[in-house]
Amino acid sequence: MLREMKLLLLEDGHCFRDQALSFCNMNSAKAGELLNGSSLTTLVQMVSAGIGVTLIPEMAVAIETRSASVSVARFNQPQPSRTIGMVWRKTNPLANQLMQISEIVRQSAEELRRTQRLV
Repeated sequence: MLREMKLLLLEDGHCFRDQALSFCNMNSAKAGELLNGSSLTTLVQMVSAGIGVTLIPEMAVAIETRSASVSVARFNQPQPSRTIGMVWRKTNPLANQLMQISEIVRQSAEELRRTQRLV
């Protein structure tokens, strides 16, 4: 007999919660059926205790699951993704350095996407 699993998400106000709800095609009304955690670590520990299942960002999987007794399943294509941006004041004296940092982040993300496609 299969039992219903609770979806565990971050508390209201976390952007990752909103993104997870969007990906699951759930609105805030259904969100009342969810259990909340204050951090990704808390969510993973709740999963380890058998309370439910959760979604976590790929970049957090290795760290958050290293000491938890959980299984990890990745989404098939198309995998969910999100867009991030970097914003700074136009008159910031570090604008050139910030532009360089944004370029490094962009290149790293592209390399990660290429690597994941090969797996």
